[in-house]
Amino acid sequence: MTLPFHVRRDRPLVPAPALFVASGTSLYAGSALAVGLFALMPAHTVAWWRVLVSAVLLLLWRRPWRTGWTARTFAGSALFGVVLAGMNMLFYQAIDHLPMGTAVSLEYVGPVILAAWGSRSVRARSAVVLAALGVLSIGGLG
Repeated sequence: MTLPFHVRRDRPLVPAPALFVASGTSLYAGSALAVGLFALMPAHTVAWWRVLVSAVLLLLWRRPWRTGWTARTFAGSALFGVVLAGMNMLFYQAIDHLPMGTAVSLEYVGPVILAAWGSRSVRARSAVVLAALGVLSIGGLG
C-alpha cells in the first residue's frame, strides 16, 4: 500500500493544538516584525519577501522533490501558495493602513462566522462565543 506524500509513519505525529499555536505564533510574530520594515519598503514588497523567504525555507525543510509529486499535487500546492501569497499581501496592506489589532480581528471574522455556522454542541457554541469576544477585544471596538 502506498501512502500519499504527506503521510509519514516514521515520525511521531504532532498534536494539532501544538501546530495551531506554532502557526499563529509564526504568523503574527512575523507580521509584527514586518511592520517595522514598512518604513523601508511598501507593504506589498514586504509581503512578497516574506512569501519568498518562507517558500524557500519550506522547500529546504520538506524537500518535495524526494517524494514523487504528481501534476495534480503540484497544481494543488501551487494554487494554495498563490492563495496564501494573496492573503498575505492583503493582510499587509491592511496593517499598513489600520491598527494591527483591528486588521487581525477583521482577519478572524470569517473563521468565527464559519465556526458559528457549523457548531452543533453547547461546547462548540461556547468556544465560538469566546472567539467572538476575543475578536471584539483585539479589534478596538468599544
